[in-house]
Amino acid sequence: MSINYAELEKIVEELKDFVIGSICKKVTQYSKNSLTIELRKNNKDLSIIIFIDPKNTFLGIGNFWQAAPKNPYHLTMVARKYLNGLIIKDFFNEKNDRILYFVFDNFKIIAELLGKNGNFFLVDNEDRILSVLHNRVGEKRIEKEGQKYTPLGSKTQKEFSIRNFFQINPEISFCKKITDYYLKQICIDKLDKEIFNIRSEIVKKNQFLEKLKDDLENSDPLIYKETADMILQNINNIEQIKDNLKIRYIQNKSASENAQYFYDLYKKQLRKKEQLSQFIQTIKSNIDNLTKKIEILNESKKKVESGELNPYKVLSKDDENKEKKNTIKITKENGSLYDFVTLDNGKKLVWGKSSAGNNEILKKFGKGNFWWFHVRDYQGPFVIILDENISSEDIKVASTFALHFSKGKNAGKASVIYTRCKYVKTIPKILGKVIYSKEKEVIAVDDPNLIKKMLETRNDN
Repeated sequence: MSINYAELEKIVEELKDFVIGSICKKVTQYSKNSLTIELRKNNKDLSIIIFIDPKNTFLGIGNFWQAAPKNPYHLTMVARKYLNGLIIKDFFNEKNDRILYFVFDNFKIIAELLGKNGNFFLVDNEDRILSVLHNRVGEKRIEKEGQKYTPLGSKTQKEFSIRNFFQINPEISFCKKITDYYLKQICIDKLDKEIFNIRSEIVKKNQFLEKLKDDLENSDPLIYKETADMILQNINNIEQIKDNLKIRYIQNKSASENAQYFYDLYKKQLRKKEQLSQFIQTIKSNIDNLTKKIEILNESKKKVESGELNPYKVLSKDDENKEKKNTIKITKENGSLYDFVTLDNGKKLVWGKSSAGNNEILKKFGKGNFWWFHVRDYQGPFVIILDENISSEDIKVASTFALHFSKGKNAGKASVIYTRCKYVKTIPKILGKVIYSKEKEVIAVDDPNLIKKMLETRNDN
């Protein structure tokens, strides 16, 4: 819902005395739909908020609730180049329309507060567009930088009046009432969007959970043990029973080798079944947390609607979260979530320094046939050798790294699993958790001297 022309006229009437004769301190575009014009007059400041959005278009006053982007929009740079320090000579709106003008000596700001068709222009004294919020090319006019600004030809024939709920509490300024109303709508829309996204995430997690449950239900490790037991019990007359085994007998192996092979498969499948059970519990817990988050968001929405919670707090908090995400992104780019060393044969080895680092190296370096290592039964780093071919010495170094930086370091030695990266799959939205297959196993022994020697190669990367 956008402001109508009667409400815009009321705003202009209320702000006109201050705006005319004020100095434009700066214009800042905060997002693709929003900006502020900061003014100063008689040692007093005023920030005018302009929000042009298909759902909420309005003009209000107050400090903006978003942090200015670190890399300013083009409109911001152009407006500051031409307008900073200039005095506003006139301020008015078109009769019976939602088009607003800030007039300077040689420039104009034109704000068309028309919902999805709205736009914001900076033009010179010949009406050439210097910058624009939304670049558009239509049948009737071109809204692009360098083009001549063409006024909208037709005006609305519908009559509007100020909505009743804006006329309550006459002691509160009209601009403040407009600002508070639309700020509340924007806040509620954001909460609704977040709730919708979380619900969609829960649906995906439930689908993944059902798949894991099916895999767990279809997993039957006992069949491998029963096969191995049957072979050992009939080891002297294996030819008579091998065709009746539940699992195909491997012809190029002896009976004892077959039995050992199926016992190993039994142990491996038991571990996988246990792993699947743990993943299922983790995802269930994750879904519960998301459900609780929806409850919190719904509670916040009710408080915003009732006026118990200030929308500024919700929107500012949302912006703080964005800043944290930006910090994480910068950390990743600087590489401090993972590290490299160079093996004696020139191959690169990378390991994660945290759960986030583990996910990051899988995303960046976990290519098809590269090799992935992780210590079994302990929390620890993912280690990847960035090569498709590895030697026994490569395996020794990578498994030592996996053990040395894990919680199993104090044990002195531990089992390390390794497989090709293409057989390692991350679990969506669960940091540091993976499902792997076709793994091999090696016993790693902690060797601080080897680690120290390898860490000295970091300067070569």
